[in-house]
Amino acid sequence: MSTDITHALREVSALGGFFTLPTTVHRAPDSALTSPNSPSHFTGLARSVTARYATDETRVGVSIAHLGLAARVWSPTLACALLYGIVPDLDGLEWTGEGAALRLAAPAALPTEALFDQVDGVLRHVERTLPVKLAPRLLAGNMASALAGTASVLSRTRPDLHPTILTRTRHLLTQGRLHNTGHLTPGPPLTFHRRSCCLYYRVPGGSVCGDCCFAG
Repeated sequence: MSTDITHALREVSALGGFFTLPTTVHRAPDSALTSPNSPSHFTGLARSVTARYATDETRVGVSIAHLGLAARVWSPTLACALLYGIVPDLDGLEWTGEGAALRLAAPAALPTEALFDQVDGVLRHVERTLPVKLAPRLLAGNMASALAGTASVLSRTRPDLHPTILTRTRHLLTQGRLHNTGHLTPGPPLTFHRRSCCLYYRVPGGSVCGDCCFAG
């Protein structure tokens, strides 16, 4: 099964961007998201995001970094589930270096039923040690927004799978803290309107995102 998930991840990486999740045969405990150093890495990442957007609000940088992490976790995981019928075991998910990119150590496959718990588990681990407190509703909204964004990209890339992608996304949006986070419009194109805000509008020159509760 490890060969299967390695092949699946290699194939979905062809979609580019956040769908790329390299695998490695070794584990690097100093960089793993489940290691004691994970909080310090995310804190540094959030600090970099805060500086990049020239905002003096720490919570804004933390939220944007969290949203980006959610997208990086959802993208390859959802793609593997929809295109190959398996999901990667994210226990070996780790940072690749100083930035936001991820890789998967000792890849192993799980059934698609594990999809929500795998993604939720990674994000909750990071959320337990955020450098500033964020509302649970905002964090859940970020997770839902990243899911919907991933599903939308997959739907555009594989329009033949749009009904399957829509059904799976609708189901995931009923799971755990994703329940009641927003409204999914079937499309195509598939769109999402969340009931919370990621705070991007608070960066200098920022505006509300297309799926924001403040949009339209």
